[in-house]
Amino acid sequence: MKTLLVLMLPLLSLAQCPQINLQPQSQADCEGNSIRMIVISNGTQFQWEKKRPQDSNFSTISGATQANYQIMPSGNTSHPTGTLYRVKISLGSCSVYSEAASITLRKINSILNPSICERGNGTLSIQASDGAMRFQWSRSIKGGPFQDITDNDFFSGSQQAQLHITNVSTDLDGQKLRVKIEFAVSPNNDNEGSTTNQNNSPTCPRTSSEVTLQIKPSPIPRHASTRYTGCQNESFAVNASGCSPYTTQWYDDQLKPIGTGARLMINLADPEPKEFYASCFNAGCESPLSTGTLAQAFPKPNAPSNAGTPTEICPGKTITFKASGGSNNIWYENSTTTTALSTATNYTTIASGSGTLIRYVSQKINGCESERTAISVDVLDCNSS
Repeated sequence: MKTLLVLMLPLLSLAQCPQINLQPQSQADCEGNSIRMIVISNGTQFQWEKKRPQDSNFSTISGATQANYQIMPSGNTSHPTGTLYRVKISLGSCSVYSEAASITLRKINSILNPSICERGNGTLSIQASDGAMRFQWSRSIKGGPFQDITDNDFFSGSQQAQLHITNVSTDLDGQKLRVKIEFAVSPNNDNEGSTTNQNNSPTCPRTSSEVTLQIKPSPIPRHASTRYTGCQNESFAVNASGCSPYTTQWYDDQLKPIGTGARLMINLADPEPKEFYASCFNAGCESPLSTGTLAQAFPKPNAPSNAGTPTEICPGKTITFKASGGSNNIWYENSTTTTALSTATNYTTIASGSGTLIRYVSQKINGCESERTAISVDVLDCNSS
């Protein structure tokens, strides 16, 4: 009889340890939803533990002493995605640990919303966890209710992870967009509040935060004139307007960039007209080119010659200076002044004093002025003769 008791003691010891009939199951659900860990065992005492991704060891969960443990809400720093859960089950003096089960949380992190150039193309991209099944983009116009977007000439991918916008206009600036995603969840979820994870939902919906479209304007410059003129080998300006406060970019007839600014100074040696174009550049966004304008440099005319001005005269007499430039003549008192005495064909004045009276004449054709010619008249001392 004593021998029999000794043989039965190990069997009695084994029978006292709890048996696990159903291990906790790993689950996937939307962040914030309730997730329930369930174990089925003949044990009488339970203590759930968790190990977050940043933890080295499992730690006891305060108050989690039932056969099922509800994680509510999931997410945040207490229950992040990737956390492992296990339960210590006791029956009398014997304890065992269940297998560890993990949670995978679905969520929308953000929408990449780059600024889009006017008349350009842009893409809004979702930054979300795995498991996205269905998408629906929507927008609010001028503070109105959000309405679902459908694919059209401007939008494509309205039910995809990326929303593409084509040929963007500034009318879209300030509109608000968001996306709703249906995420796949594991079949053992308790989204309907079941304590046994029986009332399952196939998906969990999440709607992103709204983002505001930013359309960077890039107006097309205009030219006040279809032709700007100047003189060969001298600087003159071509102008563009309508781009301020952004940068005006200029191109030559080969579409090579040649300068910036609303007013571009050019210097042409060739008398043939040249084409110039302008665009508007705003923080990486460039408008289409302007319709263009012409610039033409005319040659500087020859200096006029004396055309019969008397060589001498008495004081007090009227003298007329004559030059070959005709109606293009410009008369000056000296060789450097910028103030003209007259722009008549001839210049008439009264001789005074004695000595040499000099007047200078140039001619202007197509806006280009020649060098000046000096015409001299001797004023005689007629009273002494």
